[in-house]
Amino acid sequence: MAKTYYINQLEKGQTLENEQFGINSFKKALDKNNNPYLDIEFVDKTGNIKAKVWSDTLAKIDDSAISEGEIVEISGIVSEFNGNKQLTVYGISKCESKELGAFLPMTMKDIDELWKDLMGYVNKVESPEIKKILLKLTSKYEEEIRKSPAAKGVHHHYVGGLLEHVVEMLKISDPVVALYEEADKNLVIAGIIFHDIGKIRELYIDGFQIDYSSEGKLIGHIPLGVKILNELDSGEMEEGIRLKLEHIILSHHFVMEFGSPVTPKTIEAMIVCKIDDLSSKVRLVQKILDNNRDNPSTFAPREFGLEGEVYLG
Repeated sequence: MAKTYYINQLEKGQTLENEQFGINSFKKALDKNNNPYLDIEFVDKTGNIKAKVWSDTLAKIDDSAISEGEIVEISGIVSEFNGNKQLTVYGISKCESKELGAFLPMTMKDIDELWKDLMGYVNKVESPEIKKILLKLTSKYEEEIRKSPAAKGVHHHYVGGLLEHVVEMLKISDPVVALYEEADKNLVIAGIIFHDIGKIRELYIDGFQIDYSSEGKLIGHIPLGVKILNELDSGEMEEGIRLKLEHIILSHHFVMEFGSPVTPKTIEAMIVCKIDDLSSKVRLVQKILDNNRDNPSTFAPREFGLEGEVYLG
């Protein structure tokens, strides 16, 4: 059965019959009367929604269909809890004909236009050796850069998210490097393009899910970014320039607590670090606002990655 309704279209009181959703996560739990129930988070490309399968309907559920990463057909009613819509589910079954395109979140921007913007910045780099390493990168990894997400679930967490994030940062950098003339604009451009490049290996798309690769879990995108840079450099980069570019990659999360082994120690590294933080934090706030359009509360629930709550008023 084809998908009819998306999560962002659901209304309180609406009844769904054999509607396709992806299972992002689930867990078994006990209610206050010690009765078992299922707590599930469903997803499609428009967002996510919490769901409950209460004890009186558990027997009607096909347990073999419930698995993280699976697309299933569900029947249920759209309800509301603490100002947020959720599903009360009374039927879950395996989905034989899956519409993967309905579940894979994608950038709302035109990827071809984003790529054109990126290459525009590459082509205006004045340093021959920096331009050469950027052309090597964009030639070898064009497909990966165009489709990679920038995160699993915090910001720019969709197909094309990495490219969107990088172009966003490049555009923000224009007035910044114009203001701080001491900064090497060529290094800033290269640092922005390389800072998250390890994510093309850290993250992968499996069906409708964005997940971490083994490399991503065991090494992480920051060391992987340095590894990619050194794989591309066959010795033509001047050692001091390569060292500064490595430093930008290694320091862009600012402190060890957030994954960087060193703090920014050059003006270019500080610029890239702060622009990265601006791009990611503002997009996270935007995501929270989008996900709480129908929330009557004054503030959104607290979100990992932000120091406080987001005002909805």
